[in-house]
Amino acid sequence: MKSVSLIVVLLLSSSLAPQTITSFSLFPFPFPIPFSLPFSLPSIVGGIIARDNNSELARRCFPDLGDGEACMAEIFGSFSNRQITIGPECCKAIVEVDEDCTQAVFKQFSDALFTSSVQQFCSYINS
Repeated sequence: MKSVSLIVVLLLSSSLAPQTITSFSLFPFPFPIPFSLPFSLPSIVGGIIARDNNSELARRCFPDLGDGEACMAEIFGSFSNRQITIGPECCKAIVEVDEDCTQAVFKQFSDALFTSSVQQFCSYINS
């Protein structure tokens, strides 16, 4: 019982900690995770498990970026950190990618607000 209450206190205190504003942050906390657990885990765990599938997806959707792994890592990092920290090269690729790839890349997050926030951020960066 002590360990459960300690975990709850740690999760609450980490969510209330002040954050420095170094990037664009539009989506709310807490955000939905793609699987349901009685406690919160970053969804990047799902991305690590399905790494081979993500490698193929990155190569197919971001051919101008070499293997595309860095861009996928920036997208996963933005989702898990709740702050959009995507570089200009990756943003350019996200804006230029077709609708099928957009759905394939962002469906694993199960968060339409995150998808639209990334697209809005990247449109702003590329303008």
